[in-house]
Amino acid sequence: MYLIREQRRVVRSITTALAIKPFIILAGVSGSGKTQLARRLAAGVAAGRRVNGVYTHQLPEDLAGADALMSMVATSGVAPALADADDEAFIDIAELQRFDSDQATETHDRAESSYEDVFRNRVAFLPVRPDWKDARDMWGSYNPLTGLFYPTRALRVMVHALMDFARYGDRAGRHFLILDEMNLARVEYFMSDLLSLMESGAYQGDDGRIYLGELVDIHPFPQPIWCESAPYLASERRTSQEHTFLGRMDVGWLQVMALLCRGVSNASFEPLDFTLSMVHTGASWWRLVPPRLAFPPNLTVIGTVNVDETTFALSPKVLDRAFVVEFGHMDFDGVCGDWPGYDAVRHEIQKLHEILSNAGHPFGYRVVKELLEYLEASGRTWETEGDFLIASKLLPKVRGTEEQMEVGLTHLLAYTLGAEVVRVATLVERDPFPLSLEALLLHLGLPLGEVAHPRSARRVLQMLRELRYSGVTSFM
Repeated sequence: MYLIREQRRVVRSITTALAIKPFIILAGVSGSGKTQLARRLAAGVAAGRRVNGVYTHQLPEDLAGADALMSMVATSGVAPALADADDEAFIDIAELQRFDSDQATETHDRAESSYEDVFRNRVAFLPVRPDWKDARDMWGSYNPLTGLFYPTRALRVMVHALMDFARYGDRAGRHFLILDEMNLARVEYFMSDLLSLMESGAYQGDDGRIYLGELVDIHPFPQPIWCESAPYLASERRTSQEHTFLGRMDVGWLQVMALLCRGVSNASFEPLDFTLSMVHTGASWWRLVPPRLAFPPNLTVIGTVNVDETTFALSPKVLDRAFVVEFGHMDFDGVCGDWPGYDAVRHEIQKLHEILSNAGHPFGYRVVKELLEYLEASGRTWETEGDFLIASKLLPKVRGTEEQMEVGLTHLLAYTLGAEVVRVATLVERDPFPLSLEALLLHLGLPLGEVAHPRSARRVLQMLRELRYSGVTSFM
């Protein structure tokens, strides 16, 4: 897992947006660290402050809004430098730190304070697939042949968030659904339920009561149904197991059971008094799937998107309900500076990134990591392998129209030839267009043997020729 660095201004903006909006979209270059940034910030907020080495989960009593979230991100160790003054500086975004379970206390039970609990019950990571088309892809589905419901992690986290909110109200700990590559499918299709509920979900009124607001249907049955390894519907074995299950419930569990059975829109109640960790360990709460759920205010959806021709555009309905944060700056020296071999290719990486950015096709940290891994595995240098790496790793993504690509491809051609940009631009703008790389080199007075990256140069020249005569080009 590589280091994540981002401008403090961007991290502050995201954290502030998390405090006031239940839906955040992170957009940017593939491989720029959007997904890991989302996971780490979500874990830091969900974990909360560390007290005597233990994660508290709940919001701090002395802070509210964005200040509370930024405090939790900083004190959990995810972004300790977040409180510094320089907004333009890049800061490290670390993974959530584990703690020694022996430090857990009676106040903060191990089952509820551990590192694993954060990702088991409070943060769900869902890679979106292109075939997602309705809410069942978010929550799961009922199989009439087995009599079981097959939930997703998103449903488990949403149920946990609702239980937490029913217990603690506005001080409930934050929960997150992270939808990776969200726009590979139609967001307004598989998120239709959530998009409708975000503005009318559960809330705590001025009178201190919990109001559920509008509800989303999870399955068509009037009571919670089984999931996981529960037996078939009509068997004696199921009846026996149900009795065993219900017999393990304490008073808190009965309150949770009643909460999960609620199906009346805008139902209200006083905050429930139960020990959440006892509910988790005393009876398997996650084996019951409620018929309907409210969208609790302590639940946030974070989606990551790549903006290119392979993805769907986000509809106004989606954009209207979200903050969109775009990532554009790459801190290669800060992130990649300690990677083996980076110093030797630092200039080449930064020059190519500048050229391809001007052509509308910048690359991220993942590409740099793979370039360095290839060089390390081959045992060779950029001088001998750079031509292959440009042609196989950087050029395949390049595509666009003449207006978008002509200047960028001209600069890239000059780079691959090791020639001056002005001289190359003059030749490719002439009529007739150079028929081959050899013809271009003849005009430049440059022997083929002195070309820095001949294979890549030949391919870039071909793409420029396509631009000239058809107005569009692509590598593939």
